[in-house]
Amino acid sequence: MTEYRVTKTVIDGIERYGIEARDGARLLDEIRDVCLDCGAVEELVERFCRLGLSAEHFRDAVYDFVAS
Repeated sequence: MTEYRVTKTVIDGIERYGIEARDGARLLDEIRDVCLDCGAVEELVERFCRLGLSAEHFRDAVYDFVAS
């Protein structure tokens, strides 16, 4: 089962939040700059975990979030 986690990167002094997809200790995929709003990214990660989003659909789901 894929586990999703919020990541934080600081670029030019600005905190940017991303998401990583993991299978245990193995990193499957990562998008580092999803949003500047940590709360929004935390909600998205919670939804991915609750719904059991497969890593195969991870990038499409993040794209849908960013595009909305």
